[in-house]
Amino acid sequence: LCGQTLCTCRLVTLVKEDGGVELLGAVFKLAPSEAGVDNLHAGGMSVGIDLDTGVLQKGRTMADMWQPYRSELENGVRFEGRQLPLWEDVVAAAKRAALAFPLLPCVGWDIAIADDGPTVIEGNWGWAADLVQIGMHQGVLTESLVRELEKIEQKVVKQAKT
Repeated sequence: LCGQTLCTCRLVTLVKEDGGVELLGAVFKLAPSEAGVDNLHAGGMSVGIDLDTGVLQKGRTMADMWQPYRSELENGVRFEGRQLPLWEDVVAAAKRAALAFPLLPCVGWDIAIADDGPTVIEGNWGWAADLVQIGMHQGVLTESLVRELEKIEQKVVKQAKT
């Protein structure tokens, strides 16, 4: 699908107050042409990933923001319905990375799927909500996220007063 471009999955994790990690969303950052990068703002496409199965959904670029979601690349290669390999390992890598940085409770992890397994490329504290929400076809502000953010805010305020 990616040709010579390193395309990554962006998994957004939330480290909860109880120490658990919740996966808020995930997209595959696909370079639909010879853009050379998987960045949405440089011509890349945000493709939703089913969180349970790792199956690719439809995608959208910034250029076709108001057009129907796409199921295939410009060259006719269909991506919708494809199973990402090693999906459980990718999710596990994101959760391990999240637990390694508990002071950053919400991070978007860019993870490449290599022949020898998932590789964490980087963590983004500014994880580009537009990228994730466009690809997932929905927002990420869930009741669970609001509750956890309120707990974090209370904790920060309490620490600031001491």
